Amino acid sequence: MIRTVTVNNPPSGGGGSVVVVVGGGGGGGGGGGGSSPTPTPQTTTNPPQLVTGASAGDVLGVAEFRFTEDLAFGDTGADVLELQKRLMGDGFYAGGTTGLFDEMTLGAVKSYQKTKGIVATGYVGLRTRVELNKEKRIIPVSAPTTSSGFTFTRNLTLGMRGSDVRELQSRLTEAGVYSGPITGYFGALTQAGVRKYQIAKNILPQSGYVGPLTRLALSVPRSTPSVPAPTTIVQTPAPEHEETQKKINALQAQLLNLLKLLEETRAR
Repeated sequence: MIRTVTVNNPPSGGGGSVVVVVGGGGGGGGGGGGSSPTPTPQTTTNPPQLVTGASAGDVLGVAEFRFTEDLAFGDTGADVLELQKRLMGDGFYAGGTTGLFDEMTLGAVKSYQKTKGIVATGYVGLRTRVELNKEKRIIPVSAPTTSSGFTFTRNLTLGMRGSDVRELQSRLTEAGVYSGPITGYFGALTQAGVRKYQIAKNILPQSGYVGPLTRLALSVPRSTPSVPAPTTIVQTPAPEHEETQKKINALQAQLLNLLKLLEETRAR
C-alpha cells in the first residue's frame, strides 16, 4: 500500500511544497493493488503535517522539493535555502546556506542562468524555476522532534499568548537571552529575547518575530549538543617557496649595498 501526503514548506519570502510518498507493507498473493492519485502541491502557511500514526522522529519517506514562487535579491525563507543548496550542488554557489538571497546567491543565480540559456538577471522567475524543477532533488522527510516533545507549529509575534509562547520563553531562558518571567504572554521582554536569539543564531531578519527559520532553530532537540567536526591543520613544506625567498633576501641585501655605495660616492 502506498500513501501520498503533501508536506507544505511555509515561506518567508516565497512558498514551496514537497510531495511525500510513504511506502507500506507488501500485499498478499493474487491481483496487484493500485496506487492513490498524487494530490496537487499547494502553498500554505501551515506547518508540515505528519501522516496519521507516525511518531516524532520517524522517517516518513522521501520528498521532492519544487519551486513555486519567484525569488529575488533580499528574499528570505525555506525556498531561498533550498535554492542555495541546489546551486551549491551544481557548483555555482560556494557561500553559506543561510536562507537569505544575498549578493553571492545573486551571482550564483546569474551563472546558473547563463548555462541554461536564460537572460542572466539574477531574478528567479518562471523560466529559472522550470529549469530548477527539472533537476529533482530527493530529500528524506522525518517527523519533527524535540527532546521535550514540543514542536513550534505557528509563527509568534508581539501580543500573542499560549503554551508555545511559554515554551519559547523557556527556550530563550536556557539560551541565556531572556531573564523575564515564564508567563505565556509575548511581551516586549520576550521580543527582545527573540531578537538576541536571532543575532546569536545569525537568523535574518533579526526583528524579534518568530518566523519559519526561527521556529526551525528552536525545534532543534535541546539534549543534542552541537559537536563541531575535528579540524586537522597540516603544514606541508614548501621548498620552492623557501628557495625563492632566499633569492629575494639576497637581492635586497645587494640593493642595500648599492645604495650605500651611491651615498658614499655623492658624499665625496
